[in-house]
Amino acid sequence: MTEPHFRLRRITQVIADLSRKPWTDLRILDLGSLEGQFSLEFASKGARVVAIEGREANNTKARAAAASRGLGNVEFITDDVRNPLQKRHGRFDVVLCSGILYHLPGEDGCHLIKTIAELCTNLTLIDTHIGLTDFKTVEWNGKKYYGVAYQEHSSTDTAEMKLARAWASLGNETSFWMTKPSLLNLLRDVGFTTVLEVFRPASFFDFSDRVTLAAIKGAPQEISICREAPEPDWPEHLDLPVHPGQAHHFVALAPLWKRIGRKVRRTLKLK
Repeated sequence: MTEPHFRLRRITQVIADLSRKPWTDLRILDLGSLEGQFSLEFASKGARVVAIEGREANNTKARAAAASRGLGNVEFITDDVRNPLQKRHGRFDVVLCSGILYHLPGEDGCHLIKTIAELCTNLTLIDTHIGLTDFKTVEWNGKKYYGVAYQEHSSTDTAEMKLARAWASLGNETSFWMTKPSLLNLLRDVGFTTVLEVFRPASFFDFSDRVTLAAIKGAPQEISICREAPEPDWPEHLDLPVHPGQAHHFVALAPLWKRIGRKVRRTLKLK
């Protein structure tokens, strides 16, 4: 079984477990759908699916596959996910954002997450690479988010060359890989009330910097003893102490190495 099948199994299971509706009652949006593997699976289970893909060649293959399987409940649309979506397509029970967020520049990625929050009535699944350092900063909507820059294309590449790279951005030369803390903060900032990281079903061939997050749009709950307390940001560097019951298992110099590592990262960031 190849890696994409592991991810397909993971995403399908999470939707079944968290969507709160049977497949036949679900309306699903698949962003950056490539050749339609996820959309075809959802449609085969009875969901109504809208798939947005930037390359018409991919959609041509997806439509042929849907026709061969007799699936009339899936629509493949060639468009850029950064274009307005809600006015054209309405709202969805489930939004899948798999393999697309890390192909966008920082501000575009932030805006896409905000758009998804507006489109989604219940569940959003984000499968993405994350930045492992906070060397770059994006300011959006009065907040700062951190991550790394990733080179998608060369400045000398033609539009045809960029379009031919099926596993790259549509046109932007660089993209922004947000750190996990910043992505968690962004999901909170746009209105998701719960965010879960998915570990099972397993996806064995993933890179270590790729995560699957399930973000839920619920009703914010207040607690009676502290109604006004704001939720804190996830810090970029969280150095919590080990529980005393396990402290003796760790070498005494470990905290020193952490401090050295932090100092090196900060020094490199300043250069």
